[in-house]
Amino acid sequence: MFRESEEFYRNLIAQVKDYAIFATDPRGVIITWNEGCKNVLGHDRDEFIGQHINILFTPESVAAGAADKEMEMAVEKGSVSDDRWMTRKDGTRFWASGITTAMRDDAGNLVGFTKVMRDLTGRKQVEEQLRQSQLYMRTLIESLPQLVWTCRPDGECDYLSPQWVDYTGIPESEQLGFDWLNQLHPDDRESTIAAWNRAVKEKSAFDVEYRIRGADENYRWFKARGLPLCSAEGEIFKWFGANMDIEDQKRVEASLRESEATAAYLAAIVESSDDAIISTDLRGAIRSWNRGAERLYGYTEAEVVGKPVSMLIPPERRDEESPILKLIRKGERISQYETVRRRRDGTDVDVSLTASPIQNRAGDVIGMSKTSRDITWRKRVEEERERILARESESRAAAEEANRLKDEFLATISHELRSPLNAILGWARLLRDPEVREQQLERALEIIERNSQAQARLIEDLLDVSRIASGKLSVQMRPVTLNSTAQGVVAGMRPAAEAKGIDLRLIEDEEIKLIGDADRLQQVVWNLLSNAIKFTPEGGRIEVELKRVGERAELRISDTGRGISPEFLPHVFDRFRQATDADARARAGLGLGLTIVRYIVEAHGGSVTADSAGVGLGTTFICKFPLAGAEQEAVPAVESQQPQLAHSAEPSLRGIKVLVVDDDEDARDVLRAALNRYGAEVTTATGAPQALDTLASEKIDVLVSDINMPGMDGYELIRRVRAMKPEQGGRIPAIALTAYARAEDRMRALQSGYQTHVPKPVEPAELEVVVAMLARSFKGYG
Repeated sequence: MFRESEEFYRNLIAQVKDYAIFATDPRGVIITWNEGCKNVLGHDRDEFIGQHINILFTPESVAAGAADKEMEMAVEKGSVSDDRWMTRKDGTRFWASGITTAMRDDAGNLVGFTKVMRDLTGRKQVEEQLRQSQLYMRTLIESLPQLVWTCRPDGECDYLSPQWVDYTGIPESEQLGFDWLNQLHPDDRESTIAAWNRAVKEKSAFDVEYRIRGADENYRWFKARGLPLCSAEGEIFKWFGANMDIEDQKRVEASLRESEATAAYLAAIVESSDDAIISTDLRGAIRSWNRGAERLYGYTEAEVVGKPVSMLIPPERRDEESPILKLIRKGERISQYETVRRRRDGTDVDVSLTASPIQNRAGDVIGMSKTSRDITWRKRVEEERERILARESESRAAAEEANRLKDEFLATISHELRSPLNAILGWARLLRDPEVREQQLERALEIIERNSQAQARLIEDLLDVSRIASGKLSVQMRPVTLNSTAQGVVAGMRPAAEAKGIDLRLIEDEEIKLIGDADRLQQVVWNLLSNAIKFTPEGGRIEVELKRVGERAELRISDTGRGISPEFLPHVFDRFRQATDADARARAGLGLGLTIVRYIVEAHGGSVTADSAGVGLGTTFICKFPLAGAEQEAVPAVESQQPQLAHSAEPSLRGIKVLVVDDDEDARDVLRAALNRYGAEVTTATGAPQALDTLASEKIDVLVSDINMPGMDGYELIRRVRAMKPEQGGRIPAIALTAYARAEDRMRALQSGYQTHVPKPVEPAELEVVVAMLARSFKGYG
């Protein structure tokens, strides 16, 4: 197969005489020859075949291994082209353009190379001569007064004379390529490009006049003439041209033409104007009609000349024309009068109209000239601007309102946090008096505990809103009975209602099952019911009603309290929103509870609405939830109640040694007192370094550590503890104690090495249970 291909190849190339075409084996030994090898290289067939390809390369190329590199690149790329000096049989050099191609058989094995070479010495010599003459030409060019330039065949400028640069005031580098066109007058660019393309196509002189912007930003007229330089084959390889300043000549010509062509010039202006320019006699009959009028109104000149101009005026505006004609007869001018005109197709167009009197040589008014400009686009822009200004005003008002709400929220949160703090600090100071402590100890403790829990609820509301904003408020869905949830909350809130003499009723006809989070649903009922109790005066009534409505469950909480104004009702579920100032003073809280309610209800696939007839007329909140399927088993909700300290006969932590680590002295004292109360032996440390020393020297059963401590925090402390050997306390059970109560804070504590995470404020009973559980579970850890 290869032999047949080789024979075909030889027959094909035998007649080619302008190209040297031959083949070599994989080592570079020549195995074929054509007539072109004789013409281009001077080698006969017998003396050529069998020679290494190096006989064609110059000595310096042979020394550099050029032939081997060429074959390697051909093997890598399949084919490689190269222009270089080569040698003929007689030793003369010529500039050769060659292509080397790797040949492979059907199996992909390399069987040799083919090479095609052409003698381009003539063109190379021309290029060299041209290069050598460039210095001479540049010197000559720079001595001329004209603006000289040269271009490549495609028209990209590659040289601009110093005179051009001096005139434009722009460096040559910023005008090369096609950038020089930027210096032309915009009106001249299109014609210049067309003339250039024509000259390139016809290989003829480029001859055109155009204006060039000077360094003073003024334009001057130049006559440009460029000639193509062609190769022996007739191909353009360079353009040479010069621009002559003809500004003065143009001005003289313009001056000569101006006096004799004024009328024609003015007529041309009128005819070419984009504005509609028409003239009428003093009776309003149309006398002339330009193309701008034809474009604007849709009528041809033949259709309107002789007819009344009122045909362009909508019927409802016909009375405009008489006052205009009266002013024109007096010789007065009407400028930029905005009105509406009607087109041929019946549509109206907004126009700006200018009317001027036409006078004869004697100064008598003989007619009227009207110029109408389409201002539809301007009207649209103005309308859009008005809309943008309105939107901007709304946005600014919204931003100001948001800023006001922020200030109100900060003031409210300060008030809400300070109010319980006032009661806590006040009673704490009163208890220093032995007389007061003896008489009112129980009441003081009850008030301190209630206000502390109120502060904790406020903080939890803030955290819930933060979780809602970040999309991290968790809702654990499972079957639940809504009745149990409502019953638990009503039972927990009944004492507060009875204390105000409020009649609190729970109305339920049947058991209602949902798929939801029992704790979050309890939070919904608690928030709505606590609001109702807060805003219902003594002797009022509150009803909590559960019922089925179609395919949904409905929770309805209504009261006879203060109610909500119609203006504020649409914003009742917005974050941080309070009603009017008077209403806000009457309402305690941060304005977060209802936001949390709406989020939780919607997270359950439900909806919540508020209804009130007005201030003083009570409020009704309605929550609707999708019902659960009949086959799903409901889980009763946990009753809403505050945890109480359990008093056991025997201290539950007797014999357990606890290390408490906290940089806050008050926190250490309260933890030590609480744990001592349950029988624990407590050692305290003011920071992580002291805690590590204590663990190394004493046997500790449980570690209780704060997280946020200066220097080494609780995370680093537990990492160092877990790095200790078991016998040194490395496996001690540990509790993370922190005011950071987010889910991610709990996960970080557990991942760092703590067994559990207890948020502040700490319930002593909860801490007792956790310490006891860990101490029993990890007994004998070391």
